[in-house]
Amino acid sequence: MDAEKFKAARAKLGWSQERLAKEAEVSQSTIDKIEQGTTRNSRFLPRIARALGIPLHQLDPEAADEMTSKEKAGGVTGIKHREGWPPQPDVPLFAAVEGGPGEIVMSNEPISFISCPDPLIGVRDGYAVIITGESMTPEYRPADVALVHPWLPPTPDATFIFQNDNPADPRASIKHLVKFTMDTWTVEQWNPPKRFTLKRSAWPTAHRVVGKYSRR
Repeated sequence: MDAEKFKAARAKLGWSQERLAKEAEVSQSTIDKIEQGTTRNSRFLPRIARALGIPLHQLDPEAADEMTSKEKAGGVTGIKHREGWPPQPDVPLFAAVEGGPGEIVMSNEPISFISCPDPLIGVRDGYAVIITGESMTPEYRPADVALVHPWLPPTPDATFIFQNDNPADPRASIKHLVKFTMDTWTVEQWNPPKRFTLKRSAWPTAHRVVGKYSRR
């Protein structure tokens, strides 16, 4: 990774190392080590790229290429690709960081693209998200990749990614849908076991998770 390019991206925003560290939820020493060239490939790069508002490949092309290569070589498992289908567009992969208890914040831009899996063949705007947090363990563990169909209607006894649709506060939450009304979603998580309601006025969007790639 080019340390000077990284530093320039921070300087363009007028941020100090401390400000970037706070926005990315990492330590200031992590930022400093990257800019000094001491750390060449930090596992926090997707999170930092999100904070800077730039795609990972612009920050570190090698890291983005490596992630794509691992995915296509089987770095994640769980979905097979059906033979005989015409070529399908790659699916955008979004990073996520914890945004609060049981919540995540998804990256604004894809950090990579993965070959289209069976559940998303022919699905317009299908996407994938790297899971973070433990609230849905063991069904969805950190570093699993959720495959998301944004057009299926709400269905009880299925898992959804709920989004608040507020660009200034782009939180999301992956939960199991129990039931719903015109005003609320009743959802549950597995770790710790908990059932609660979300107001649909605050969380209007529900995208169904239709599969996953399991971490190794």
